[in-house]
Amino acid sequence: MQVLATAYGVRTKTDQPCIWVNQYKGCKVFGTTLRYHNETILCDEYLDVVTRGVLWTCNKIDEQVDPIQGYAGTGKAKIILPYMMKDLISGPSPAPAEK
Repeated sequence: MQVLATAYGVRTKTDQPCIWVNQYKGCKVFGTTLRYHNETILCDEYLDVVTRGVLWTCNKIDEQVDPIQGYAGTGKAKIILPYMMKDLISGPSPAPAEK
């Protein structure tokens, strides 16, 4: 495994891998533990990391870590997931009351 980025673990007081690449039985593998919150998965930096990881696994990235011709996309566009539409219109739903 080749670690590409780490995050400091407060409980463990050590750096923990959070972005890595590997080879398994001749196949490229990209992994990350960065996710879980909408704020994270919708930010440009996260989308760039995941996109480049996928392109790397498919051999669609060059030596400068840029997408090869035909895989660069047309620019950044806001991603709106279907379940977020209600929040965008009326604001976030209140948390359910505890019983």
